[in-house]
Amino acid sequence: VDEDKKFAGILTDLSILRSIPPPVLYVPVKFRIKTPKLRKKLNEELVDSLKKPIREVFKLEKIKPYTSKNQRLIYAIDKLVDSDKSTSEIRVLPIINEDETVYGVASPESILSYLKSHQKFCQLKAERFLALPEVSGMEQPYTLLPSDTLAQARFAMKYLPIKHITICDRDGNLLGMVDKKQVTTLTHPMYFSLMGISLSKIMKPVTKLCLVEKSQPLQECINAFLHLGFKEVVIVEQLAGKIYPKMVVTPIDILQFRVQVYRKN
Repeated sequence: VDEDKKFAGILTDLSILRSIPPPVLYVPVKFRIKTPKLRKKLNEELVDSLKKPIREVFKLEKIKPYTSKNQRLIYAIDKLVDSDKSTSEIRVLPIINEDETVYGVASPESILSYLKSHQKFCQLKAERFLALPEVSGMEQPYTLLPSDTLAQARFAMKYLPIKHITICDRDGNLLGMVDKKQVTTLTHPMYFSLMGISLSKIMKPVTKLCLVEKSQPLQECINAFLHLGFKEVVIVEQLAGKIYPKMVVTPIDILQFRVQVYRKN
């Protein structure tokens, strides 16, 4: 907000990650800066940047979408879905008063928490979610091999409308995943040497992912978002001891599906 408490813009986590070097703990030991003088200088620069006013470090704009508190909920969901499909990195919807002061913020999780009482919807099977023709507009699994590099993941996320990359072996068996936030963190110019690292060394292993079998109800996805703190779940099919990813689903995808079901009925 500005000095008059009026809405001035939104600052996303990805814009911060691009401007500030990643925490040392996020960087594989082999690639950490070991020269004491250089590390000290970088730390000093980081501290100096953190002391600067937000407007000097980041470009703030009065970005849409935002809405008023009197708008219908379905309008808010549509705005979030449209923002998610675009190149925008905004994943929340500011709610603005008539005098342009901020009334609050609607997040996909907060809306999902309200909608979870709709038991009929929550009991729909995940495979129904995959079967909808409209699902083509949602993120389909984009897969790389564990031997592929961080540079390849960065290239894919820069030029394709994806935020997650599943890492599978040559038979399609799920081994892990990397997301846009992780890739953005590790592709900071300070660690350019990381670009050649294999994805097997930085991916979240399958044991740390939230997997939902396609025959399970959507309630499992919603519980993972609201109660277990996951930002995404992988809908999978398990055959002969192997795990095949079908779709990476986020809270916004669930909201989009809810609106589609509502309009269809």
